[in-house]
Amino acid sequence: LTGIEDVDAVTLSASAHFKSRLFRVPALIIMQRGAYLIALAAMLAALVPLGLGTAELVTYWAALALAIQVPHFAHMCALVRKEFRPRIDAARIGKYAACAAAAFFIMYAVSEGALDREGGALEFAPRLVGLAAAGIASYAAMTYAADPATRRLAAAVAAELRGRRAL
Repeated sequence: LTGIEDVDAVTLSASAHFKSRLFRVPALIIMQRGAYLIALAAMLAALVPLGLGTAELVTYWAALALAIQVPHFAHMCALVRKEFRPRIDAARIGKYAACAAAAFFIMYAVSEGALDREGGALEFAPRLVGLAAAGIASYAAMTYAADPATRRLAAAVAAELRGRRAL
């Protein structure tokens, strides 16, 4: 949104610059982050004295981060939609969402017992890196299976790596 703003291409007043997206979009981001920090401080001030465990605090922290981000995301989507009128392919978005959800749940089930920290950092780090690589690979495989454009891209990359031109 700020990249297509042209108010700085012509000589206008300072008030026109402040009303433009060059200032409005970053100001919204700063306000969103400020609201998050204030809400996080208030949440921690209210919940820490209750003696909640770390897992519960992290859960509340994640819920707060999501609750603060959703209105900002919705507003930015409205601004982008108003400016660009994007073509939304619901079927493709649904396939990607299903692939992401499936990869998440598979990795969650696999990592449930694999991420115990009893061995120290030298034993934990390789397991964590391996699970991250497996998660990326499972998402890539599911996306490859779901999307013909991804299959064409993979074929073009493989052909380029073999030294031939892709179709």
